[in-house]
Amino acid sequence: MEKSMGTNKSNIDVDYQVISSRFSVENIEELQQGVEHLNEHGYAIFSNILTNDEINNSIDLLWKHLENLKSPYNIRRNDPETWNKHWPGISNIGLLNDHGIGQSEFMWYIRGKPNVKKVFSHIWNSNELFTSFDGAGCFRDWHLNKTWKTQSGWYHCDQNPFRKPDRCSIQGFVSLTDNDESTGGLVIVRDSHKNFIDLQFIVDENRLWGDFVSIPDEIIERIHPRLVKCKAGDLIVWDSRSIHCNTPAPIDKQKDNSLSEFQLLRIVAYICMSPLSMFEPDGVRYENLEEFRELREDFVRDRTTCTHWPLELITASRLSYNDKVPLKLNAYQHSLIVEREISPQARVTIYLLVTGSVFLLLSIMFGAPYYYYKYGRSDTKASISKNPNYELYTPDQWEIDKDSVTLNKLIGQGHFGQVYQGVIKLSDGTLKQCAVKIRTTHPTDLLQEASIMKQFQCYHVIQLYGICSRIRPPYVVMELMDNGDLKNYLYRHRQSELNPNGPTLTESGMIQLALDVADGMYYLSDQKFVHRDLAARNCLVNGNHTCKVGGNINK
Repeated sequence: MEKSMGTNKSNIDVDYQVISSRFSVENIEELQQGVEHLNEHGYAIFSNILTNDEINNSIDLLWKHLENLKSPYNIRRNDPETWNKHWPGISNIGLLNDHGIGQSEFMWYIRGKPNVKKVFSHIWNSNELFTSFDGAGCFRDWHLNKTWKTQSGWYHCDQNPFRKPDRCSIQGFVSLTDNDESTGGLVIVRDSHKNFIDLQFIVDENRLWGDFVSIPDEIIERIHPRLVKCKAGDLIVWDSRSIHCNTPAPIDKQKDNSLSEFQLLRIVAYICMSPLSMFEPDGVRYENLEEFRELREDFVRDRTTCTHWPLELITASRLSYNDKVPLKLNAYQHSLIVEREISPQARVTIYLLVTGSVFLLLSIMFGAPYYYYKYGRSDTKASISKNPNYELYTPDQWEIDKDSVTLNKLIGQGHFGQVYQGVIKLSDGTLKQCAVKIRTTHPTDLLQEASIMKQFQCYHVIQLYGICSRIRPPYVVMELMDNGDLKNYLYRHRQSELNPNGPTLTESGMIQLALDVADGMYYLSDQKFVHRDLAARNCLVNGNHTCKVGGNINK
């Protein structure tokens, strides 16, 4: 193995010889095996996403984009001297993330290939996907100029372990070049996503910048990274919780004279896709899905390049007005912006529904007069039953004033909405730590959940403190469980490679947690409540290490 010289204090041994399995997208069994490999090891390689012609077209489009950059760049494909003084992006780590690259014809050409979405659809088990507006990556051939050699050793994760402890992002890139020890490329720590939660004990939350988590040197000394080798046209995907970085070619060998000296050493197009089911309004820029779709279209018009989070729209760079050129997208590419695509099967379904509706309408128009004439008017008054699911929430003694609740920091978010750590001022004037649950979409669901919580009187079931129903979005205030959900609590209390000296649970401690959950479930069963999703993620642990049942509970 070669030593990877990086920006960290330690030199890390990288395995450049391992060859990872490549999974074909043309074979459903192999495609599923690739998804399983991703789930188990934190990364996977899917082969032949692009044909040779599509690879060549993509490279031509990249050079077209680079050559169209205005002064001071003046880049020319066949003149490496023009690659030297001015090169876009963050050249020392091989990233292209500015000058409209995220909305370039180059990036949209690759995003628009159906095999890319096919992989992400199998990963998320959904065809309703939004694409990221990511950029690209290029390594100039440092055999021509030693100053072009990129840095390595900047090991990191691209997900905040405090705000997003669970899997919520799968990153990826389509490679337009073969990647091996002669080119460098993506280095990943296999299985590291399984120990992601341990970073809560290792990194300082207050020093994190968004979702970028730099891995401390003391952790890097214990990891075993490997270069992910791939072929041109492959798609590499990895869990954002995995430790990874780019690394240059480890060997300084004489350049192959059979190759053109004007080729880039490595070219990749970064692509991430996330399912519609994970969408949550941010309450500031967009209040609902339609506003979110409109904002995404604005980003495309403004030629805005973003990070790998399709559902958060974090700007990396924006093209100046004078540099904009018309961008023409086909219907499929546009569907990746707004997540609206009508498949052939859907068109058939719509046709049948419309035809059936017209037939039914005609039957009613001509049949109703005949029925009325033959049977006459019934004197029986129609009775209307009230659907309990449509009942409006009525404030009661649980209602509290919004001014009595202070939100401090976001501690969780997902399909359910957001949860904030806060403080509630009780009726006697005392202050009490609390958790505040907010849901901007379907707020009535949250209020119905709170109505059920009013009936709980068990120490091992999450307790309700109050409800702010007269505001939008409404607040549901409940007891604060300092140690989070049981799933991540158990993760944090086991020894791992990243955290060998971390706290561990004794056998009696684990038994007590099980007894806590059992007591809560016995109470719910005795009171004729049904828990429809009992899992470790829906049980919470307080500061005294007591476990309580929460989640989807119904009468």
